[in-house]
Amino acid sequence: MKRRITIIFICLHIAILSVAQTAVSVNKDTANAGAEFLKNWQKNLFDGGFAMESDSLHLTDEAKKLLLDSQYRRITYPVTYTWPEAIQLLKQMNLKKAFWHIMNLYRTDTAHKQLALQTFVVYASLVDMEKILVNTFYTYGLTDPEVCVFKNGKPQILHPDILEAKFNKMREIVNFIDYYRSTKAVAKKP
Repeated sequence: MKRRITIIFICLHIAILSVAQTAVSVNKDTANAGAEFLKNWQKNLFDGGFAMESDSLHLTDEAKKLLLDSQYRRITYPVTYTWPEAIQLLKQMNLKKAFWHIMNLYRTDTAHKQLALQTFVVYASLVDMEKILVNTFYTYGLTDPEVCVFKNGKPQILHPDILEAKFNKMREIVNFIDYYRSTKAVAKKP
């Protein structure tokens, strides 16, 4: 009887160990895939769409897609930016595009400017928003249909004044985040 219980115990123990080892290997693979996803997601946030490196122009995948795919440009740049669309992009964790929408809402929706600023301040407590906002501008600003048109597949900036206005609003937001941080730091001092 003792021997039977020992054999049953050993069989159960082996079964549990084999299941646990399989689960660990699956979790490890899932963790690696998740880590890779987060790494690419973070890289996308911190990469500017267009950047000069030495004597060459560096384009991110997003910038290339904006330049080459007219359908993607139509989806990316709505005729009218709306809060529900921006919120949907935030929920989908498509943050860079969501931030572009909110920057445009900050510029056009004067009734909700404070909401836009508060959104950026919340994210600034988690990530380097200043860098993300600048990179968002350089990803989406240069191919924005309000600023340029595409002729024969090449962008032509027709409204540098609008581009400059959008850049100035982005700087205004960045300055507000810096101001908020500095006043918050002063308030914490005894």
